[in-house]
Amino acid sequence: MKTQSYGVRLDPELKNAGTAILESVGLNFADGVKLFLKQMVNRGEFPLELKTPNSETIDAINELESGTSEKSYSNLEDFKDSFNDEDYRE
Repeated sequence: MKTQSYGVRLDPELKNAGTAILESVGLNFADGVKLFLKQMVNRGEFPLELKTPNSETIDAINELESGTSEKSYSNLEDFKDSFNDEDYRE
């Protein structure tokens, strides 16, 4: 089969991190890209599941990042105990 070479612009850190993962399973970068494309063609769809967080998750992320959470815990045991609180039972 005749092949062609393609150039892709990537962040060097992304490429190096991805290459390290591919090499850990015995693949080089080019093989990883070919594998990804072959899976897309074989499946007839994007071969990875991409999820968008729902509104409840987005609100929780925003609350965490803003530091406005109503609850906080001083240690792991208090956090674990909170799951027994009435507030978390339905």
